[in-house]
Amino acid sequence: MCALSIVRFLCEHRAHCPLTLTTRLLETHDILMTLVPLLEAAPWIRKTPGGAVEKFEDNSWKPMDDASGSVRMPKAQGQVWLSIYQLLMDPVCRQQYSLDSQCRVDNLLRLRKYLNETVFEQLPVLSVLLRALEELAISGHMVAGVGDPTTNSPFGGLSMSSGAASAFSVELVAEIIEGLKSKYRGRWKEVAEGHLAALISADKEEGSEGLKKLSKMVSIPDEWRLAMEEGGELQAPKCPQCGKEADQRCTRCKREFYCSRDCQVTHWRVHREHCQQAPPCAGS
Repeated sequence: MCALSIVRFLCEHRAHCPLTLTTRLLETHDILMTLVPLLEAAPWIRKTPGGAVEKFEDNSWKPMDDASGSVRMPKAQGQVWLSIYQLLMDPVCRQQYSLDSQCRVDNLLRLRKYLNETVFEQLPVLSVLLRALEELAISGHMVAGVGDPTTNSPFGGLSMSSGAASAFSVELVAEIIEGLKSKYRGRWKEVAEGHLAALISADKEEGSEGLKKLSKMVSIPDEWRLAMEEGGELQAPKCPQCGKEADQRCTRCKREFYCSRDCQVTHWRVHREHCQQAPPCAGS
């Protein structure tokens, strides 16, 4: 594991070392062809016969979960990720590391399946690396590294292999659904009941206010309006002639209800005065 720390140190301070170091890392030893398979093999993690997962840190095997119950990335794994990041994001390294070989391209693209929200939470800079790898998958080359003075983009614009400007811009969309699952896992019933109560309450308030506004725009019998304002229940209209439930309304004033045409005709001698005095309702 000490070797990983040395490799990471060399990658991070490459600019302050002799130029031959870059050539040895990228061409002579092709360190990226070693680091990616090492990351996949993950020798710093093991599973005990009892089924527990352990990580190798500080020269001993420790539980994968820390005291708070969260899963922390092993230090050795972090060293490998940072070494890869330093090499691929450095503009000089990216221009020198040719991707004309499909073997090299495939090797780098295998990293994408290990870059997820859990990794980004612990090493946020790797989100930039994923963007560069997506660029590589689409266009066959990668944009220049962070801080490249030749471009205005925070990711640069030079190809690793040819120096050509990038023709793609890949946007990483946050996995909202995964965030919601993580936040509310085990609390779905509680959340659903809370939303249901809020919706029912809002619906009742809007319904009451909506009916009051509607009653001002159209003609509604006074007893109905009074019942709504007092919060009482609305009663089915009664025929003024026979007292039965009525489902037909005067087409002119829309204030009186009748159970039948016969009752309306019979009651007309009483209703006529009120109907003629009342202005025609909107929509009549």
